[in-house]
Amino acid sequence: MSLDSKQAHLITSWMGLADRPNTDAYTQFMALWIAFNAYCYAYYAHQAQRERADIRKSRGIDGLTSDQQPVAGTIRRFNNRINIDLESPTILKIVIAEKYTEDHIFKAFAELHADTYDRLLQDDTGRDSVSRLQQALEKQGDEYYVINMAKEGMHDPATDMDDMEARDVIVRFTNTRSLRQLKDVLYQIRCNIFHGEKLPGVLNDDRIVKAATPVLRQLLNELMKEETEPAEH
Repeated sequence: MSLDSKQAHLITSWMGLADRPNTDAYTQFMALWIAFNAYCYAYYAHQAQRERADIRKSRGIDGLTSDQQPVAGTIRRFNNRINIDLESPTILKIVIAEKYTEDHIFKAFAELHADTYDRLLQDDTGRDSVSRLQQALEKQGDEYYVINMAKEGMHDPATDMDDMEARDVIVRFTNTRSLRQLKDVLYQIRCNIFHGEKLPGVLNDDRIVKAATPVLRQLLNELMKEETEPAEH
């Protein structure tokens, strides 16, 4: 499989927008992210449709014990949804339905493009850019991470880093050879910008976005280079 002409044109057009003279780092990053998102969507959108369970209504769910308890209720299929309605030991309504979850797109990308990232790291410019991104994320105690600004109030450098990572308060970049960590960091930077939590002119925000932009550009360059290489048989 390869990109069709429309997909390739869309991606290269957004990359070109990012490279226009006098374009600020935030606009560059977002244009490159749109190009990257288009690439991942073209290849992995089918993996984003997953069944997911959502709690629609509950009463006293926090009071449930860890002991096994008999339940009473109903379960039925309605078109492509499954409705589970429990009446005891507590009222609980769960709906299972297929939903689009973009996390799966980027997870598939990270799992299938390790070789692409290795080639980026073999290049001096790419390796230096990744290293500068890690340094831009440096915090006290030799920790390297970006804060999930939606949970900024939960961030406390004095607490356990593993716990904050598990609660999605921070996204770490401790292993520069890990494409999974890199895509998580780039995605969090994207979210922070999209949600208005990173502002041009703020020293720390500027440093992170300016360091992330070349890495995203070089990753896209590697991906588009692969599109022009003859397929191996």
